[in-house]
This record gives sequence, structure tokens and C-alpha cells, in this order.
Amino acid sequence: MGKTGIFGKHPAFGDFIGAGMSKPMQVALEEWMGAVLPRVRDNLGDVWQPLYDIALPLRFWLGEGVVPAAVGGPVAGVMVFSYDKVGRRFPLIALAEGAQFPPPTLVPEQRWYEALQALMLEHDTPETAAELADMLSLPSELLPAPFETGDAGFWAVHTAGAVDEMMANVAATDHRRASAQRSYWWSAGDPSRTATFHATEGWPDAFVFQWLLAGNPADEPAAEPVVESDPEPVVTPTTAQSDEPLDEADREPSVIPVSDPWWSGEGARPVPKALYEPEPEADEDDGPQSPFSVKPQTSDNDATDDSNEIHDALADEAEKD
Repeated sequence: MGKTGIFGKHPAFGDFIGAGMSKPMQVALEEWMGAVLPRVRDNLGDVWQPLYDIALPLRFWLGEGVVPAAVGGPVAGVMVFSYDKVGRRFPLIALAEGAQFPPPTLVPEQRWYEALQALMLEHDTPETAAELADMLSLPSELLPAPFETGDAGFWAVHTAGAVDEMMANVAATDHRRASAQRSYWWSAGDPSRTATFHATEGWPDAFVFQWLLAGNPADEPAAEPVVESDPEPVVTPTTAQSDEPLDEADREPSVIPVSDPWWSGEGARPVPKALYEPEPEADEDDGPQSPFSVKPQTSDNDATDDSNEIHDALADEAEKD
């Protein structure tokens, strides 16, 4: 069923958490969020926090040409708009790598996405954090049937010379192979907001991400289905790429100990400073900042936090992959 991993912020911890996700995939997420999230935050100003706090979960599918080649296939997952224990906002993302998920426009089956989203919403409090490992082991029967891709170019023949049948026969294959360079983002809606969907080449830019975060009120007239383009602009369109790459001097120290075997990559790497929301820092007595953090203990009796149990549960699931 591929490998499922998580990365982002959770109310039980003071900083970024992550387990089970490949290092190239996590780096790609960091770079994209580092380019997009600060621009949306700055553009929305005073309405950033209220919009973020009521945003619906986003489901997504990323073609194999969008994600790093080392990932080895398409990626599918769910993003919930979360925050850490001191209220700094940043999404929590759970995704599956290597499962040969078909694009949702080809196979619209939603059971796996629904199950993953439900688990994330059920375990979004400090009291339920110990069960985060459930997100790493969803039943394989929930997965859509795999639909592997191939070379962008392919051949077809029809012995009876029926061109219309031949075109119909290759439609799904052509769709799947063309989607390798695309990503799809959608939400299921709720009583107050409609379902929404966006398709794009590569990663969404800040303009699109703001529209996805804000959602579409259900009391507005439903728009006619369109093939093109973008919603009414609320910001000047920008690309998802940073104007300049982050220098090493601008990066925060990693919250992931180099020696921690839980981490799926080789050693630790810094989390970009752009991903940090400028809100109050955690107090010194708030306990460990994340399952990765190592906080000095004054004595054996002082080791009272529960994060070790959470760390062990997630580590066990990550190692199974």
C-alpha cells in the first residue's frame, strides 16, 4: 500500500513533528510551504487567523512529475490546518508515497481520503496525540485500485479501423500519463461551504492556496462548471517559487536530532525560518517541543512527559514501512 507519513504541527507539541515521510518529500513540502504560506499570511493580514482557523481540510494528489524523482510515484494525502501547543499555525500533512494512486479525476473514489481525514481530525488534540500512529497504517482495502503510468508517448491501433472506439480506448491511459505533471487539490465542503477543486501544473501558487484556504460559501450561487482557470483573483497571482532561495544563515536549527533513528532521512536538516509563524514562543516549562526534541532533565524523577510513548508508537509504525 506504499508508505504513509506525517509532517507539520500538532497541538500536543511545541514545534514541527514528522514520521514515516521520505526526506525528499518532506523537503519538497517545506520548500513549497515556505514560498506560499508567508505570502498568503501577509496578504490576508488581520483576516489570516480567522480564515485559517475555520479552513476545511484539503485533499490532494501530486503526479510523479511534480514530486521529487526519489519518491518513485504519485503522492496522495490530506492537509488539515493545524497549530502547535502555543498556537503557531502551520498545516499537519499526512500522505502516502509509492501506492500508485490514480488521479481523482480518473478514479474519484474517496474512501481512503475520507478515512485519513477522519483520523487526523479525531487526533487533533493533545489528549489524542498518542494515537497519531493510526494515520500510518490505514487498511489497504481503502486504497483506490492502482493505475500505473508509463512513458508520455504511446502507440495504439484498432484492427477494425474504428477511430472513435480507438480514441475511447486510449482516453484513460492518455489522461493518466498527462496527469503526471499535474496536481489536484479539493475539499469535500460542509453545510456552510461548497466542495471545491483546483487542478494545476506543478504546485499551487499563493493565489490558488489562498482561494483553497478561504473556501466557497454555500449560499453563493453555484458557478457553472468550467475547464479553465482560476477563481476571481483576491491577490496578484504569484508563482510558488521563492524570489530568492533561503540562505543557510536564514534557517533555524533543526528540531530533529541527527542520531534519532525515527527520522526517515540521513541525519537532520533545518526547518526554514519562513515556516515559523511570528507568534509567542513556548515557555521553558512547556515540556518537550516535539517528539524529536531533546530537553535536559534535572533528575530521573523529572522525566514526566508523555512524548516518549508517542515517539515510540510513531517510531514503531514508521519502521514497519
